[in-house]
Amino acid sequence: MLDLNQCRFGIWLHTGALVDGVVLPGRGELLGLQSIDVLHQKLHALAAEVLSLNDDGRRAEAMGRIAELHALRDMLFEKLSNLLQP
Repeated sequence: MLDLNQCRFGIWLHTGALVDGVVLPGRGELLGLQSIDVLHQKLHALAAEVLSLNDDGRRAEAMGRIAELHALRDMLFEKLSNLLQP
């Protein structure tokens, strides 16, 4: 699923999330989630590009972008992990 507003993480990010048992709707910049949202958007855009390259028969180019995709994923996980730090 490539729609960033329909993936499970996107739904959580844009509608509300539980933090210490409290629902935080429409967080915007709260807790640094804006930078997480930007990474989430970049991840979806790059995934769409990789799939498009592959669909166009440019498999080697698509595979060459996988490392970028993994780097974005790792940055997103790191930022999320930082939210859990006291």
